[in-house]
Amino acid sequence: MILSKINFKFYVLIIIFLKLFFIQVYAAGSHDHLSHQADIKIPNDNFRKYLYYYNLTNWQGLAKKTDDNGKILYEVKYTIDNDHLRFNPYNQKNTSETNLVFVGCSVTFGEGLNDDQTIPAQVALYTQHTKTFNYGTSGYGPTHVLSYFKYFNLAKRFTQPKNVKAIYIWGDYLIMRAVGSLDYLRWGGDIAPYYKMSPTGLKLSSSLSKEFPIENLISKVIFSIPYLGKYLIKSRFDWPLYNHYSDQDIDLIIQILKETKEHYQRQFGNDQFYIAFYPFSDYSISKLQLRLNQIGIKTINLASAYENVDISKIFIPGDLHPSPYGAHLLALELIKKLGLK
Repeated sequence: MILSKINFKFYVLIIIFLKLFFIQVYAAGSHDHLSHQADIKIPNDNFRKYLYYYNLTNWQGLAKKTDDNGKILYEVKYTIDNDHLRFNPYNQKNTSETNLVFVGCSVTFGEGLNDDQTIPAQVALYTQHTKTFNYGTSGYGPTHVLSYFKYFNLAKRFTQPKNVKAIYIWGDYLIMRAVGSLDYLRWGGDIAPYYKMSPTGLKLSSSLSKEFPIENLISKVIFSIPYLGKYLIKSRFDWPLYNHYSDQDIDLIIQILKETKEHYQRQFGNDQFYIAFYPFSDYSISKLQLRLNQIGIKTINLASAYENVDISKIFIPGDLHPSPYGAHLLALELIKKLGLK
């Protein structure tokens, strides 16, 4: 393919050109879906609807994904219950000696999996005294998770909130959903809350796309060009460069997770907030794990779940989301490392 032969520096020149050429055009017509106030105590309704499946109750739909040749990769059923959560068919059989609140992105939600195949559902299936609650949402980043612990009282549904543990399934890609990337701006920037560091902690500023208007425009231009956007994703050419983050970026992630845990702790009255590192999250483990442990955030490394396993069986074909078998193995690893019954 011709694009693959173009020098890396050429893409840098493209971005510089787009920044210079489009800055005035975009400044006249930018917009986003969040309130732009610098300090917001209660987000407006338009903001709230992006925090888990806020506008869906007792909903069921079919999800289908095909490859470029039309081959079906998955065709599954998603059910959202009356509490806006992914339905778990196995909770009814279990006692609530322990309640697990799962938060995160599509890996937690169970993209490409039926209701009974998700990681939270599988944990409930293979235990007797543990109920699981799936707050995962496809496309979520760390600022979404912070926002719903900050603005929603999740503890009110539990009669004994001190018996709750929170599990945040974490992958390297979540860093760019907080600090920004060209690809994430393209499809998630308008609905991603952006927080800024301040002397008193994080402050909700606006959306990611509003915070980075020039990069947002560059993203939309690049991904409107046939094949260019797809090639840049495959080549890991992104902004920032994949897994090349500044110290300030990492500091922001640490602060986001610290405040998320603090909001959890105030609600539930315990410190059982875990970051569960998805297999192949080596960058996050090297940059985040020690610092998280130092500020009292518990971590679990799930890498051993996939040791000595045929890699073709643990992912959905053509996708990095876990297959039913992959989710099953991750659930068993969580049960073992948390000592669940």
